[in-house]
Amino acid sequence: MERKNKRNIIYLCMLCFLLVSLQRLEVFAQPYGSVNIVAAVSKNEDAVYTLPDTTFTMYKVAAYDNGQWELTEEFSKINVSFDFSNPDLQDDTAGKLKRYAQRQGINGRTGSTNSEGKLTFDGLEEGVYLFIQPVKTYLGKSAYQSTAFIIPVPEKDEMGNTMWNITVEPKFKNESLPEKSATSTETTEQHIPERKKKITKGGKTGDNTKLYQWAVLLLLSVLVGEVICCRKNREDKQE
Repeated sequence: MERKNKRNIIYLCMLCFLLVSLQRLEVFAQPYGSVNIVAAVSKNEDAVYTLPDTTFTMYKVAAYDNGQWELTEEFSKINVSFDFSNPDLQDDTAGKLKRYAQRQGINGRTGSTNSEGKLTFDGLEEGVYLFIQPVKTYLGKSAYQSTAFIIPVPEKDEMGNTMWNITVEPKFKNESLPEKSATSTETTEQHIPERKKKITKGGKTGDNTKLYQWAVLLLLSVLVGEVICCRKNREDKQE
């Protein structure tokens, strides 16, 4: 009876170790997010045009540390603040960061939209990211320029849920190209409606993290099973 109680205690300890190991895996597993850019403009309510081959450059400008956003080393000398509940302040901060990055010649990560006007920056760690369009995109007789914008990764939705996969529609300014005339060189400007953001659940590596955790769980389960079988065989021989 005493031997059986000791055996049960050992099994219980193994189970506790297994549960603690899984919790530690969840803590140390680093999720990664993505920002999906959809470049599209509308000239009227019925016509929407995508902007293929539109280039964007991304910079990581801040990381989350000790409960607040801290500027990265490359942007540490600029005085800005982050308030994602204030769109006007957010746009102003993005403009300052853009000018600073261009003035300092800071290198970013660059990509271009596909034929559907879509571009994804993935594998993003927690932080604040700046996006700028370095060159204009031409469509017909119009030149489109996106305003700079900043996105926190992850981001909270209206319900307070944490979202690692973020879709954003930049705000573009439409500059009509001037007609070739000796007497007129005026340009007109039209503003496309404000940038809209769509947030979808999930992170890029969420599935990989779960697979890794299940693999470790399976390995630990096999080890526990081996220990149990060895002890059972030994006890059978002693009896």
